[in-house]
Order: sequence, then structure tokens, then C-alpha cells
Amino acid sequence: MFGQTLSANVGTWDSGVTTHYVWKVGSTVLVTDGPLKLSDPALVGKTITLAVTGTKPGFTDATTTATTTITAASLTAPTPTLRGLPKVGRTLTATAAWGPGSVHLAYTWFANGRAIPGAHGSTLRLRGALVGASIRVRVTGTKPGYTTATVSSRATGKVQRGRIATTRPTIHGSAKVGKKLTAARGAWRADGAAVRIKYQWYAHGKALKGATKTTLKLAKKLKGEKITVKVTGSAVGYTTTKRTSKATRRVK
Repeated sequence: MFGQTLSANVGTWDSGVTTHYVWKVGSTVLVTDGPLKLSDPALVGKTITLAVTGTKPGFTDATTTATTTITAASLTAPTPTLRGLPKVGRTLTATAAWGPGSVHLAYTWFANGRAIPGAHGSTLRLRGALVGASIRVRVTGTKPGYTTATVSSRATGKVQRGRIATTRPTIHGSAKVGKKLTAARGAWRADGAAVRIKYQWYAHGKALKGATKTTLKLAKKLKGEKITVKVTGSAVGYTTTKRTSKATRRVK
């Protein structure tokens, strides 16, 4: 097997016989009169011949041979573990201590048993399209001289919806009849996903019919009222979030 060291057993010869031996592949001699360390990956699958020659004055030389085929060694291939919270916007990381030494690892991530396109790194950022899916990773290890190994992690629980990061909206403008108020929605972020924004204006806590734009013209009927605006953000894979501004002074 690759990685091992072969030692020669020259057998039993007549008294006075001197033995010498070689390790070879075909006609190529690898080592003479010593152990053979199987450290060259090119030897995997090859047939190694041990040729022992006995000599004795007055006698014809005699040679005996033995052969063995070199097989690939086995990698240490532990089951990978997944670190991270299965929630949109978070990152899962696959970890596993392969060996011996440096092993080239290739990753394929799956959602509900289907490969996720382009997901071939040791980490996976959970996007909105993965909500409700169970995630696992398959790791394939390769190294010259070793048999390729593939192992899969356990699946996570279902991916939960993420939370949109936001700041509180504000209102700009003069709270006077005939003037116009403008809503500044604040910052809304959903890890690269598009956030859809809706507005609803309120007068003293009651929704104003049809007041769903970024601006509100203050009609006479709003005199004496305190105005707020509620901003609603939604994104694929995220929980819908609502934020309400501070109230203005009473409309004059």
C-alpha cells in the first residue's frame, strides 16, 4: 500500500551463498539491497518485483522473484460539521480535519437534496431563496497516492427567515396646513436582497386614507393633529419589518 515501507525476506539459501536483491518496476530498478519506501504516487497500481540473486563460487547464480501490486492508501475523512445559524443572512461554515497532511478538498452544498448552483466553497451565505430548506454539504478529498473519499454532513434544520436591518424613518418639513411633509425612510438592508418599501401616513395614530406616498400635503382637516409615517420593508426570505417615525408637532 502507498506510504508503507517494504522489507525484503530473501528466503533460505544453501550454506555459503551470498544474496543480493533489487526492487524494480519492469526493468527499472528502484532500490538495491535495502527497504523500499512507497512514497511515489506514480507507483500506485504498479506491480513491484523483488528479485533476489544468490551467488557462490563454483555455482551458477540463481534468482528468485516475488511480486506485489501497490494499492492506494486511505484518507482520514471525518464527517464534516456545519457551524453557523441556519437563517437567511447568516453564513454556514464546513469544518473537517482531513489527513494525512495536506488534502485538497472540494465542496458541494445542497438544499433539500439538490445542489445549490455555484456553491463550492467551505462557506455558504444563506440567501432568501433558501428559506425552509435543510442544508448539508458534501466534501470530496483528493491526494496523490490516496483513494478519493467523499463524505457528507448532517442536514441543518430548516433555514429561517432573516431580519431586515433598518433605522427609524424621519419626517422633514413644516407642520403647517398647506405645507408638504416628506418621509426619509432610513436605511434598510437585507444582505444584498432588494427591499421593497411602502409608506403609510397617520394622523394621531389613525391611518390616512390614500396617504401612501413619500410626501403628504397637510390639508385643513389635519390642523391640530400630530403626524407620523410608518415605513414597511419586505424582501424575499426576510420577515417583513415595520418602523414608525416620531410624531411631528401639532399641525398649525
